[in-house]
Amino acid sequence: GVAMSCCYLAAAALMGGYVWKCAPRGPAKLAIAILPGGLMFPPIVESLVTNQKGTFCLLIVTTTFLLLQIRRPAVAGLCFGWLMFKPQLALPIMLVMLWKRQFAFCLGCMGTLCLLGMVCLAVGLDANSQFLRLLGAAPEYIYRHGYSVASSHCVDSFFHGLIPDHPRKARMLAATATVALILLALRLVKGPIQCDSHRFALQYSGLIVVTILISPHLYGYDLSLLLLPFVVIIILPRKGHDASMTKAAAYVALALFSLSGLSEYLARATGVQVTVLLMGCLLYFLFAIASSMRQDARGSIVSQ
Repeated sequence: GVAMSCCYLAAAALMGGYVWKCAPRGPAKLAIAILPGGLMFPPIVESLVTNQKGTFCLLIVTTTFLLLQIRRPAVAGLCFGWLMFKPQLALPIMLVMLWKRQFAFCLGCMGTLCLLGMVCLAVGLDANSQFLRLLGAAPEYIYRHGYSVASSHCVDSFFHGLIPDHPRKARMLAATATVALILLALRLVKGPIQCDSHRFALQYSGLIVVTILISPHLYGYDLSLLLLPFVVIIILPRKGHDASMTKAAAYVALALFSLSGLSEYLARATGVQVTVLLMGCLLYFLFAIASSMRQDARGSIVSQ
């Protein structure tokens, strides 16, 4: 619990420094206020109370983002590689960065993976084979007795909760939604990657949301990762024709922040996991704003 609390404090401090440097005065005050307020974000609370790794994952993705912002891709990759202890949270962003030919980042990831591989070998082959079997069975967790679909926040559990009596149809709908989300993620990063731009902050935030949604197994504490996209949205410039979309994204983020603690109870009562719907809306606005920035400035956002 102490270690996870320290991870949250470190992540909050890093985000606070980013906000102080990049945001206008008004949004900066609001964004910095949300960092101690993050202790009221139910996924953060759940992570700390149950001693889960949500805040550790938040620290990894935040540190990686800030290292990319200051153009240290290899070091960012070394940092991000530690997220491979939960491969479903690491692979989507790693594969996108590879597709975008961010080779320094990918080499950094490979360096960390080699180190983790040596640690795994030191633990023993039996433990590693059990871990691989556990990973391979992740898509089937949802069919196991005692698995709480209402506590899960991905598209797979969303459709299984929506039509619990038709598991095959739910699986097909989830697979279709997953393909659509992957295609949207690829469109989100269309064009050159400029890591020190507002547009990249939106792209990275969108990839975090996609990663959460397509994960085969994701409980509430992993929603701690959303705190970084919340901060990014708050400090976005509210000028030009995309100001209304930026405000709408902020309202969706606020709803997600507020309702995440009630989502399990709502899912049990209605069969609808509201966090998945809200994350879908949030992803739409992130994509729309990022596309608008690309059209207006051809990716050169920092100069604005």
